Amino acid sequence: MRIGKSFESVSLCKAALTALAVLFSIMVAYANTPAQQLGASGSPVSPVYGAFWQVGDGYSSELVLKNDDPRNVAAVQVTLFGNTGQQSGSAQVQIAANSVNRVDLASIVGPQGGSGGLMLEFVGVVPQIAGKIVIVDSQRGTSIELPLQGGYRYDTENALYAPWWLLDEGTEGRITLFNSSAQAVVVSASLTVDRVERILDRLALKPHETKELSLRDLMRRMEVQGAIAGSVTLRYSGPAHALQPDILLVNKGTGFVLVPAFNGRHDRQAGAETTWLFPDVQLLDNTQPTPDEGTPLESYALLSNGTKASLAPELVAYFGGAAGSQGQKATIPVDPLRPLETRLVDLAQLLGNTKSIPAKLSRFALGASHAGAPGDLGITVFSMHPTKDFVSRSAGIILPPGVVDTSYWQVAGNQPAAVQNDGAAAARTGVTLYYQTPYGVWSYSLNPIDVPGKKSEKVGLAESIHSEIADRNGKRVPSGTVLGIATLGLVSGDDSGVIVVGSAPECMSDCGPLPLLSSLSTGPIADSRQTEDVRFAEVQPACIPEPTSELTDYDDAYEITAGQFLMTLEPFNSAYDKNTVTESSPVLGENTCWWNGSGMEEYPVVEGSTWIVDNNGIGVSKYGLDTVGYEYGVVNLIQTQGPQNGVKFPCNIYIYQHMTYDSSDFYSANLLTQTVTSTTVQVCRSSGLNECSPIIKF
Repeated sequence: MRIGKSFESVSLCKAALTALAVLFSIMVAYANTPAQQLGASGSPVSPVYGAFWQVGDGYSSELVLKNDDPRNVAAVQVTLFGNTGQQSGSAQVQIAANSVNRVDLASIVGPQGGSGGLMLEFVGVVPQIAGKIVIVDSQRGTSIELPLQGGYRYDTENALYAPWWLLDEGTEGRITLFNSSAQAVVVSASLTVDRVERILDRLALKPHETKELSLRDLMRRMEVQGAIAGSVTLRYSGPAHALQPDILLVNKGTGFVLVPAFNGRHDRQAGAETTWLFPDVQLLDNTQPTPDEGTPLESYALLSNGTKASLAPELVAYFGGAAGSQGQKATIPVDPLRPLETRLVDLAQLLGNTKSIPAKLSRFALGASHAGAPGDLGITVFSMHPTKDFVSRSAGIILPPGVVDTSYWQVAGNQPAAVQNDGAAAARTGVTLYYQTPYGVWSYSLNPIDVPGKKSEKVGLAESIHSEIADRNGKRVPSGTVLGIATLGLVSGDDSGVIVVGSAPECMSDCGPLPLLSSLSTGPIADSRQTEDVRFAEVQPACIPEPTSELTDYDDAYEITAGQFLMTLEPFNSAYDKNTVTESSPVLGENTCWWNGSGMEEYPVVEGSTWIVDNNGIGVSKYGLDTVGYEYGVVNLIQTQGPQNGVKFPCNIYIYQHMTYDSSDFYSANLLTQTVTSTTVQVCRSSGLNECSPIIKF
């Protein structure tokens, strides 16, 4: 039921009171790739590739493309290559503005089916697209999601490696090798188990050809059939970034599916430092109605040392704290990895042993730092249901240079709350929010925050991310995105504050001759002596009144049969402005207009919307609009088909609504109703006094 429009956001003030008391951007469809600025409209863009697809013998493949451009239609040319390199079909695909298009690859390849790799070329203006390939085994109900990409950014020596882990004896490993180039390449495949590496295969790949290796077969040839973890390395000749591999770990009996990430393998670089950030790691199955009812998930980090020297990763968990704080963090102890060692780290168990972690933590962000360059540490982070039939892989990015502080961010509690400048001189700072989407890690850059010396300034998280205004990189935070990890950096001089996202392990276009590291801003980084002076901080307490009730005024009809209401917080006070109110349902509602097959909710609840008080100058102490009731299409369905399905008029929809201020203080209990007869409809919102729309003849 449509209840209201969500501006999910919170304010800083409540925590204080409690304390007193592609412009081109093509985004990878999988785990460790953020949205990244790679060019502008009209600039030449290399093709993008999908490493593997399969149609036939019980398998289907779907190409999912999302056009993130709010105004323009996007067009791409899709070419499928079979496993021998031959072209198996092509089609031009259009994606409407701000829409998703799903293409069944069987419609392109035809009834003969097949398998191989695919290429996407952009037609006309370079679009803002995210995409992935979804392979479904219809016989067993398992699905695999694979990225679209142009190569691996840190593949500087034509060598890639990935860790692997076998859940049990029934888990198989498929290693797919797609030559995305127009030249022949030769691939040398080696397996590392118990820190011993052995070259086992040498394969020639014709242009656009795909070949497969069996992980179990490689293990038998190495006589390590009982191993459960290790790594596979693929060295290849030919053009840089030509090889597009995947490793698919699947147990067809249990439904277990894991696709570990590949990394560039190279000699250890002295003096380098690398930090991975994973904005969202799940600890509870969030498909349950409420987090308290969620099933605890097993959470792991699959780590592999791709170098011949010891590697000591430092893992840090970031999670939410009290409202108005900078969030919390805790170190996860991990022993150093020996040369070429692969290890599965049980994050959930280690977090459970950490006293500073909340008992019912449902999710957190993870940081993993180590000496050396990106690729030295192979890392795949995932969560798994105890039944092993659900695996969620967490997306990650490389921390960009110039970052001086990192914090968990979340809408609930408005964290991080403020930026503190402990130095004497003023500092211009930039905050970038990273968050996970179905297409990898995306980012949003807040406007620069000028902080005087020895002062702090509020971050303004709520107003920024839910203003529906694009940032300086043209990005908007998707609706429903409420948490992730934030970075803080210094912006120098007259810089406009453009913050570029973190470096991606995968490239969406040509990686270029050298690995590229995004800088924090388009201008020079400020004096490094200031970096220790600037940090995320809590907001200082402030004494303002809190609302104890609200007045409701009917504003207007919406879609003929729904109603919109404007609320005023009581007692009236301008101090509420720019803080937030949030709705929730304490109990399930009732719908006497419902019948089985109607498509309506039998026990409706509110959407969980959040509003900013006095948003866009709506009025001091006012918020809204709150939309109550079904729109005319559903009401027409009730009136025309309800009687024959046992509905008696008048019928009613009742929804219970609790309102909280600054995401924690309850101040009002409301009843939302819609009454439908055979010829009329009326909606009401009670908050002490019942406020209703006129009776609408319909």
